Amino acid sequence: MRMTPLLLLPTLLASHALGQDQEPTIPEAKVRWEVSIEPAAWFVGAGGSVKLPRSSGASPAKTQITDLNMDGTQLTPSGEVNLRRGAWGAQVRGFVFSTTNTASGTLAGPIGDVDLTPSDSVESTLDLSAFEFEGTYRLWHTDRAPLDGGGHNLHVDFDLVFGARLYDVEWAVQRLTAGGSPIADSVSETYLEPLIGAKLRMEVNEQFDVDVQLTGGGLPLGDHSSISVDVMAGFGWRPHENLGVQVGYRQLAFILEDGAGSEEFRYVGALAGLYFGVVFRF
Repeated sequence: MRMTPLLLLPTLLASHALGQDQEPTIPEAKVRWEVSIEPAAWFVGAGGSVKLPRSSGASPAKTQITDLNMDGTQLTPSGEVNLRRGAWGAQVRGFVFSTTNTASGTLAGPIGDVDLTPSDSVESTLDLSAFEFEGTYRLWHTDRAPLDGGGHNLHVDFDLVFGARLYDVEWAVQRLTAGGSPIADSVSETYLEPLIGAKLRMEVNEQFDVDVQLTGGGLPLGDHSSISVDVMAGFGWRPHENLGVQVGYRQLAFILEDGAGSEEFRYVGALAGLYFGVVFRF
């Protein structure tokens, strides 16, 4: 996806400077809080690779998500809450992804402390939760084409986004076929990283909404580090002032690391797919 909001910034700022005198000034006393609550279902699939730490012996190679049969799509609960007053806003967003699958005949070698042969079957479980806590500041705003019944045909906002992203991830593998020891291994990690980005919001005819947001985050702390890029594009329709529906696409890509050498945990992953939801707006 193209980084359209960032590329538009110089043009938007220039247009704002030329058209400042056309925008109404709203008295501070009349600026009110705007709240939207957006529960959704994310039809998401996982990709990437994982390396679990090994307590002894040589460092194991990474294992592809596809070899673990973990790349299927599934519905995942997600949601977002937005607060806004004047130029400032806040956003809280999160999802909980959990999947368990079995693979046979696709793996040979170690996954963490579990040694596998091509004839083995292995059950893998991934539990991944991510939450964003974001502030926003409106860099540019315009209203265009007044409607006869009030309001405007077009509202456009361009916001700076800043905040933090929290990951909680747990991987577990278990060999289902007999023989050898041990037969199971697992790892659980938590990561917190700052993020920054931009958001473009458009409202057409007081009913149709378009939102595009791009953020990047990271926190290298020696052997415990994370980095991520998140892209979201949403489209909404509000037949009623306080109620609407939305559909969109989200892709979250990340690298989560802890430890070094044979004791390293490294998850290079991505979650992507369409989401559907409702919007309650007050």
